[in-house]
Amino acid sequence: MNDFMYLNPDFQPIAPRILGGGALWIDVEPADLQVNPPDSKIDFSQMKRVFSRMKPNEWRFVGIYRIKPADPPYLTAEEWKLQGTNVRLYDSVA
Repeated sequence: MNDFMYLNPDFQPIAPRILGGGALWIDVEPADLQVNPPDSKIDFSQMKRVFSRMKPNEWRFVGIYRIKPADPPYLTAEEWKLQGTNVRLYDSVA
C-alpha cells in the first residue's frame, strides 16, 4: 500500500488536526507541473490515508483525503513570507 501521507506541522503548518479537518498541503515541486506528470511523486487520482503529528512520537489518523492541486498552484510572495521558518528552510533544501 502506498496511499499514506504523514504530515508534520513543522513543515505543513495547515495540516488537519481533527478527523476530517480542512488542510493545506504545501509541496516544493515547481508550480508549472501538470497533474500527474511522469516524474511526479504524488498520484492526485488516489485517495490518501492522512496522519498528522500531534507532538513528538504521537500521530493521529485524520481521515482519507483526496489531494488536488490549488488554483492558482502557488503561494503569493506575501503568503510565502507568512510561512514559518521551518517551511521556508525546507523549500531551500528539497
